[in-house]
Amino acid sequence: MGNAQSTPVIQKTIAGYVDSGWDVQFLAAHPINAQRASTGICIRRVGEKLDRLRRIAYGSRIRFPLRFVWWTLFQMALVSEGMRILRRTSIYLIYSWDAWVAPAARALSILGGIPVVARFLGASSMKSRMRSRNWRLACWETILAYKARYDLTIITDDGSQGDEIICALGGRSRRVLFWRNGVDAPARISVERQASQRKSLNLTEEKVLLCISRLVQSKHVERSIRALSQVLEEREDVSLVVVGDGPERAKLELEADHLAVSQHTRFVGAVPHEEVWAFLSLADIFISTYDQTNVGNPLLEAMMASKCIVTLNVGDTSKLVTHGVTGILLNTCELPRLGSVLLHLLSNDGFRTELGNAAGSYAKEHLWSWEKRIGAEIEEVEKLLSKATSR
Repeated sequence: MGNAQSTPVIQKTIAGYVDSGWDVQFLAAHPINAQRASTGICIRRVGEKLDRLRRIAYGSRIRFPLRFVWWTLFQMALVSEGMRILRRTSIYLIYSWDAWVAPAARALSILGGIPVVARFLGASSMKSRMRSRNWRLACWETILAYKARYDLTIITDDGSQGDEIICALGGRSRRVLFWRNGVDAPARISVERQASQRKSLNLTEEKVLLCISRLVQSKHVERSIRALSQVLEEREDVSLVVVGDGPERAKLELEADHLAVSQHTRFVGAVPHEEVWAFLSLADIFISTYDQTNVGNPLLEAMMASKCIVTLNVGDTSKLVTHGVTGILLNTCELPRLGSVLLHLLSNDGFRTELGNAAGSYAKEHLWSWEKRIGAEIEEVEKLLSKATSR
């Protein structure tokens, strides 16, 4: 069960279980892409009647009481639908997808006497809130989820130190796995495809800076736009390509226009995941300047594609990117230098290529493919089920 949209991560996870012979009953809080629904997946939309209350709750000045009402009703809806499934179907495992649904999953585990796995997708949003005075009140739903007892907890190692946060909050899971997402080898992009892609983006001989991100405030894509403005003061053969969409897009487009760089900025919007490699093939430099961590799948995929990476030294990013070896790490206080760093790299093809090749070598040696990542998870789950049936 989960409230995630149909992201590559959830698609890969569900597909991995289905390909291993599992039948999946998915209780979704949002509409998701049901491409594989006919082969081992049954998707049920839960809490649809509560959508309006959720929107009101998270946009209201009296947010806390309305959030509590929505959250309680949503957990009840999940448990109710889950119990209907348990009465009709043989279920061997409850699997929650992120914090919003974990309490309901724990309740179903108790009611059905079935093992429960909690999957948390990093802790970057919570970590940013922990600096505020009333962070426990602001994050009470996540705290409840993190502190509950599960048979197995899997936390995405996205550099946000989620394992440390759960430990500090007193998480009581019987076993915790702190793993990065998988990354598949890059698709081969032909010269003809690259030329077609350049033409469609109206790129001629320009050097290409690339951001791949959901366009929300915490991703700070505006930093790359401002850096582009600095770069263009010295050379005009550079463009920034932004892949992704979100509520900040209009604001970012206005920023580009305000800085007079809109002619050198391409907002592509959201694209199917398999098309990401085509954009990576065009990039001379991949940029990621999130505040909490930069070890997300876009950066992992840029490494796998042997791209020169410029990113911020926050969270556990330095555990993956070594400054001057597999990329360039800037401290947050060095952000004003981002433009000059990009100029230096754009003017030094050999160094840029060396960084990209080193990143690619590291990724191929140290990062799991999705097949290995999901295979390792399923092996752990099957061990859990084996122990449960032997009790």
